[in-house]
Amino acid sequence: MAIVVLAILLDMTRGVALLWYGSVPLITAFGFIEPLPIFQSATILGVFYIATGLCASAIFSEWSAPVKFVCALPQQFALTLSAWSATSAVIAGAYADGVLRGNLFILLDQVPMMVFASAHLVVIVWGLMKDGR
Repeated sequence: MAIVVLAILLDMTRGVALLWYGSVPLITAFGFIEPLPIFQSATILGVFYIATGLCASAIFSEWSAPVKFVCALPQQFALTLSAWSATSAVIAGAYADGVLRGNLFILLDQVPMMVFASAHLVVIVWGLMKDGR
């Protein structure tokens, strides 16, 4: 469950930084916002990340496994969007801010986000199966 704690910290940090900064920076983790106009507001995206982190913290409650799983879904959604942005950057050979790099360079730079999102999914599904017996 350490990966869930790290994801909660990531969500909270991103949320607070977005609210503090006041605009959405052109970084790969937020590359998904272009087709999703609702997330182009730093306030909405910041609140989304904070709410996602708070919701995911319910995974440590005494609630039933299905409820915990549902509470972890927004966090998985956010991680999947970031991983998708990373994958898109690898395919395009360019970061979200337009900086061009080789595909292998971007892959090696972004693979931790892709692995993180995949590992998070495995952990929450495994937790549901383990707790749902």
